[in-house]
Amino acid sequence: MIPAQPDHDRRQRLLQDLAAISAWDSMEAQHLRETAAWISSGAPLDRIAFDVPDPHLVAYFIVADPDREELLLGHHIKSGLRLPAGG
Repeated sequence: MIPAQPDHDRRQRLLQDLAAISAWDSMEAQHLRETAAWISSGAPLDRIAFDVPDPHLVAYFIVADPDREELLLGHHIKSGLRLPAGG
């Protein structure tokens, strides 16, 4: 089991991980900026109830077929969106 990091260290690691992402387009670049601002704000990151806090930190993974240039997306029932797998 990984020991829990102090909140500041966790936020710094998340910000480092975000900085390593190269945005594919202007929308993703905006999302990266908004996410960095949210993490830096000190707001809660993890869900403690169904909709608290909103937003909340999630992790997705992408199943991609580079030859066909396709991604596998699932239907997220609560949001009504097509999203990569994760939670």
